[in-house]
Amino acid sequence: MTERELGLPRYTGWLRPLVDGVARVRASVHRKLLLGFLGGALLLVAMAIVSLLVIGRMNERVTEISALQLKVDRAQQMLYAVTAQSHYRAMALLTGDDKYTGQIADAKATFAALLDQMEQADLADADFYRGLRTTNEGFAASSARATAL
Repeated sequence: MTERELGLPRYTGWLRPLVDGVARVRASVHRKLLLGFLGGALLLVAMAIVSLLVIGRMNERVTEISALQLKVDRAQQMLYAVTAQSHYRAMALLTGDDKYTGQIADAKATFAALLDQMEQADLADADFYRGLRTTNEGFAASSARATAL
């Protein structure tokens, strides 16, 4: 017999063994319906639990990405501060104007503050930040000598 002859909707032939198996069970229709309803409810609860787990993992990933984005943003600001120092120093040497000396100090302070924030946020890379701080101190000493000239 075809699906149409059995009265089943189109593309449901694969359900026929399940329907026959449930029909063979010796229980009342009410019990079969109750078990079917409870099975469906359990599937919904399981799907809700899985959804909560997936949403929790997504939240963790978004938190990680936000922290990494903040780190990248601070690194870009540090790069800008170093570039600004060089630019202000060149302008001070070329023009002899003392206003650039203050801007150099501001850029240095900005770099130092960003370095402190990066170091506090990422304690695992303490050696890297220590080396960066040492390099910055050498750069500051060279800057002081160049400014004094």
